[in-house]
Amino acid sequence: MRHTATAKPETAADRAISYNGSSDGGCSAATTPDWNVGHLMMKLASVGITCGIIALAPLRPACAQSAPIQAKLRLMTKGAVARYGLSMPARVPLSPVAPTEVVKAPAGLISPLYGFISMGPSGDTSTSAVIVDDPSSPNSHLYVDSNGDGDLTDDPPAVWRSSTYTGLGGHTYMLHDGTVTVDVRYGSRTVPLSLYVRLFDPSDPSHGALRDQLVCYADYACTGHVTLAGKAYSAALLDATAKADFTAAAAQPGGAVFCIDVNGNGVFDSQGEVYSASQPFNIAGTTYKIADVAPDGTEFVLRRSATSVPLIPAPPDLRPGKPALAFTMPTLDGGTVHFPADYHGKLVLLYFWATWCGGCQLDMPRVRAVYSRYHTQGLEILGVSLDHANQKARVEDFERENALPWPQIYEGKYMSSAVAQLYFVNTTPSGFLVDGDSGEVVADGQSLRGPQLAATVAAAFRHWLPGARAGAH
Repeated sequence: MRHTATAKPETAADRAISYNGSSDGGCSAATTPDWNVGHLMMKLASVGITCGIIALAPLRPACAQSAPIQAKLRLMTKGAVARYGLSMPARVPLSPVAPTEVVKAPAGLISPLYGFISMGPSGDTSTSAVIVDDPSSPNSHLYVDSNGDGDLTDDPPAVWRSSTYTGLGGHTYMLHDGTVTVDVRYGSRTVPLSLYVRLFDPSDPSHGALRDQLVCYADYACTGHVTLAGKAYSAALLDATAKADFTAAAAQPGGAVFCIDVNGNGVFDSQGEVYSASQPFNIAGTTYKIADVAPDGTEFVLRRSATSVPLIPAPPDLRPGKPALAFTMPTLDGGTVHFPADYHGKLVLLYFWATWCGGCQLDMPRVRAVYSRYHTQGLEILGVSLDHANQKARVEDFERENALPWPQIYEGKYMSSAVAQLYFVNTTPSGFLVDGDSGEVVADGQSLRGPQLAATVAAAFRHWLPGARAGAH
């Protein structure tokens, strides 16, 4: 889904709830433009297609080649996770065996686990040792050999937080997360690049594939503008591999992601504005192909492609103040919902979630608390489960175990659910707060996730309730 263009600092809790709980460790979390491209980056990396769920099949020869366009961006060394969300992670296996490469470790280690982070261009990769000490404790520490000299006592301190979350069945688990810096060499330059890192509770079965692995996400990106046919567009090049080698990433499907704000609305829309850098894409009727990407991603060439691909239209504008999209769907309890017509005189939260989504599990207590607090004042929730096929019983069990009293839509079609396709939702959790009278979107995006949810709903009831609006006239 899409987020408004005003970027806000992301808290540790916000970052924690963005995890989607899938076995690949992928997640979703957003500069100007500001859109959560995390889930889409994972999709591109896994299947190598463009956004909008449209495969790029050659159509016809393109027109004669025009002069290549040189693009130059700025390397943002940190802060990309808060702006663009989480990409495909790099996994760092952890072992209790101390490697010989660690020349000097911090004193007083309790139960350390060791691993290595490798980043940088092919042929000049930087390798940094990492130590996670006492990982089962809320007082755990993280150390990284940022400068790669084997001494883990002379490096910038890592940011390392401990928090808890509620998983399936209401069990409480521990999550460690934070940021580290690794010095990456690009020729004669050494650039400190930031990684956002996580360590999940090994006792949580939903994260079994990530047991004893430090999960690392690129917290860096290249941003700026590109000019096509005389028009300047805001753009970004994202590294979905977290390896800091943009040349190699751009050569593999979904390895690097090119974002371009075609419609100028300050948002990177999931359809028509986010593309795999390895595939051709159509902007304003011209098909381009990215080539000659510099290792640090700051320079590349846009050429007219030898083959044309379809122009992917922009999605509907579902920003606050715009009309929500109407639909009629059956619900799990055997009823039928007409959205938003059935919610006259109400504020309704259209909430996209899934039982496999770790972020949804973390967020659900907040959603339930908001419902309990405001339901008598007119808040309703309509859940849309984006679970896979044959998961109806699991969805119903989750409803019952977590005491979710609101109706649910379940089709068993994952992200191809009719309502998800209608609203162009490709990450969970996602939500739209809608005024049942006017049918307008009141809030969306990050404002309906994490700690911001309660504040957003409270503000909506101050300004959007029928009584409040009537008193304002």
